[in-house]
Amino acid sequence: LFELLQIAHDAIRRHKPNAVIVAPSIERFDEAGLSDMLDFLALHDLRIQAISWHELEGAPTDVAAHVASARRLISARFAMKPWLSPTEIHINEYSAPQNHLIPGWSVGWLAAFEAAGVDVANRACWQAAPFWSACANGLNGLLLEDNFTPQPLYYVHRAWAALPPARLG
Repeated sequence: LFELLQIAHDAIRRHKPNAVIVAPSIERFDEAGLSDMLDFLALHDLRIQAISWHELEGAPTDVAAHVASARRLISARFAMKPWLSPTEIHINEYSAPQNHLIPGWSVGWLAAFEAAGVDVANRACWQAAPFWSACANGLNGLLLEDNFTPQPLYYVHRAWAALPPARLG
């Protein structure tokens, strides 16, 4: 997989030198795997802008430790090559199918991501019964399948989006 990452990185950089590259997009936070990948990136002078993983297991309370560990690994691996250091943390998918439509869980996830300094987070898309999410319709559960009627979860995200940007500073 590391060789594939290098091939993809080099091809992208050849054709679009300033492209944003995010890796590894792993299914769960894995400190050992992430450490190995960062070692490989530093050894081969590969420049990515963000590291990423999924938070589909566990709870929002796990996020702070995962992000702190990732930042510690990044700092250690790129101390001598800061120009190669990934600067962003992306959570490609979050929330388990059992609770992804529960508004309180979304509040917890959003608060955890903000407190930990996560740069990008995307809700998981679940289609397996009995948990409706409607990945194609319903804006991933924020709306009903008619793409118009708000679900309770919609109001959590609407309120979060309306908060002043200064809260991030």
